Amino acid sequence: MTSTAAREARRWLRLAVCIAMVPALVGGCSSGGAHVQANPSAALREEAKAAGADQSQLDILAKPPVAYADYETAMTRGFECMRSAGFTVDVKGTRRQSGVTALDYTVSGATPAMDLASSRAKEIMLDCEVRFSRFVAVSWTIQSPDAVAYFQRREKALKPELVACLRAHAVDVAADSSFHDLISKSTTLAQTSGSVDCMSEIGYQGWDG
Repeated sequence: MTSTAAREARRWLRLAVCIAMVPALVGGCSSGGAHVQANPSAALREEAKAAGADQSQLDILAKPPVAYADYETAMTRGFECMRSAGFTVDVKGTRRQSGVTALDYTVSGATPAMDLASSRAKEIMLDCEVRFSRFVAVSWTIQSPDAVAYFQRREKALKPELVACLRAHAVDVAADSSFHDLISKSTTLAQTSGSVDCMSEIGYQGWDG
């Protein structure tokens, strides 16, 4: 994936994490100014519809929870779109992501015109993703029962470590702070200190319990 594609994916991942934490965060998450609704599945479908997702994606999202077969079907449609546009998609197999099975793949330009160094090529690739697979992938990797169970295990395992890290750097942490509150405090600490990253210190991104 290109750096632009990676940034775009991270933006939607942040939205997905926000959606997954509803209703605790109702009104607190947004993408492009649109507030997430209390029903995470409905909220994600509305985001997909607003972004111009194909009806095939919307139909899958209308019947949660998304199953692996639905995810694989949507991803395949996205790959077909990319290949038709002039990209080479290499599906290497599967990998574990957030407690679920995800496809492991790379995308590259099959012709000079589709070189991903080109902003136009990146836009075309991301358009295929948005139309056919992105929101189903978010639902599968964030909202499916196995993913939710993974996030719960991660919170239970890492919350004490995050509290300890924040307090070690003189951050005031209330005894009843939610995991989301702690993550927000960690983000603020990283921004203000310029060097302290409690999330990295506790191994949040790579946790695989």
